[in-house]
Amino acid sequence: RLLDIAGRLSFGSDGVINGVNAEAVRYQRPGFEKVTLRSEGDLRFAGDYPENGDPSGRLITHGDLQLPAAQLYPVTGERSTLNA
Repeated sequence: RLLDIAGRLSFGSDGVINGVNAEAVRYQRPGFEKVTLRSEGDLRFAGDYPENGDPSGRLITHGDLQLPAAQLYPVTGERSTLNA
């Protein structure tokens, strides 16, 4: 059994909202304390393909990240980033 993680996946977010005639506002939504993506087989990372053709994937969480699986690997030519 295979679990695919494709494109950009975020559990929580943070950033800045720039107002037209106002100060920038920083926000943070932490999401979950712990994220577990469990596969009974492999876990494969598959990116998205934006217009520039540069494949990329991203998995972000502000908490702990657990990835129990038989194997973790990207698809051919994939560049993925895991941030936890």
